Amino acid sequence: MKKGTVELQFNWVFVLFAGAIILGFFIVLSTRIFRGSSESLNYELLTYLDEIFTGIEATDESEHKLTLPAELEMDCNFFTIKKSEYEGKSLQNRVIFGPNLIKGDLVSYSTYWEIPYKTNVFIFFTSSQVQYVIIKDDSTLANKLYDVLPDNMNKVIVSNLDDYENQNYYKLVFIFFTDTVPEVNNNLKVNDNEIAAIKITPEKDKLFFPGGYGKVEFYYKQGDSFILDGESVYLGKASLFGAIYSESKETYECNIKKALARSDIITDILIQRTEVLDAGSTCNYLNTITKLHDIKNILANQVADSSLGILYDHAFGNNGLKDLNKDLQQLSCPQIY
Repeated sequence: MKKGTVELQFNWVFVLFAGAIILGFFIVLSTRIFRGSSESLNYELLTYLDEIFTGIEATDESEHKLTLPAELEMDCNFFTIKKSEYEGKSLQNRVIFGPNLIKGDLVSYSTYWEIPYKTNVFIFFTSSQVQYVIIKDDSTLANKLYDVLPDNMNKVIVSNLDDYENQNYYKLVFIFFTDTVPEVNNNLKVNDNEIAAIKITPEKDKLFFPGGYGKVEFYYKQGDSFILDGESVYLGKASLFGAIYSESKETYECNIKKALARSDIITDILIQRTEVLDAGSTCNYLNTITKLHDIKNILANQVADSSLGILYDHAFGNNGLKDLNKDLQQLSCPQIY
């Protein structure tokens, strides 16, 4: 082989090799630039969402809708963008109930939790691609719940699970009231870990449902059955909504613990204010102060258990704080809330 031919072949090999290196460099560089740009957008989105959360927290009985450019992951303490390098942002003491994954349209609702005075704004997040299926029973509970759940929630009411067909929603939550756990419909077109169920059992002031007090049971789907994951309690409409929106018992009770801690602080302030009123007025606030201390003692435990039933009695029962506050009004005395 001639020397010129060898040099020519070598040059071509060198050119191809160098070209591959340069091409590889630009591919890596462009990937990093794209990733950096994407992560920058993710950070801006997290900051933007944090500002939105603050705005929603300042409103009561409001509904909002926002189209998300990325999938949002949430738990009781943090929220982040799925597959993002950022660890996310802390929810701090915000009380936000919702599934662990939100994609598509984020829909929200907010309302105060009252015991009977306003203590926390509860925020509820979900997606329009998550459907909440209320199963009728022989009572009017299913219809009452359907009527009071937020209008922007993707909700439907059915007679039984056999009547239900999933329209390509990525997550399903079934809500029922009967002692018998519904039979599973295996034609739901979604993975078991994206299906949950909750049983609601009102126990106090059933006529005021979804207000009142009661028990909630959380279920997950495994094969052909719904398996009990745990049980808890609700006090009032806001906390019942929290149980429905929550992914699990763990998420629900974590948020309730936050709410109880904040309510404890607010109750302490209310006690101090009422003691000042009592000292400078001819009105008698002794029973009211005693009742506030009874409520505070339960709040201090920060546990969502049967003690909340006692709290409900102190707040809404006969001669509870709500009645005592009305008595003050009838006596032309300053009310405590």
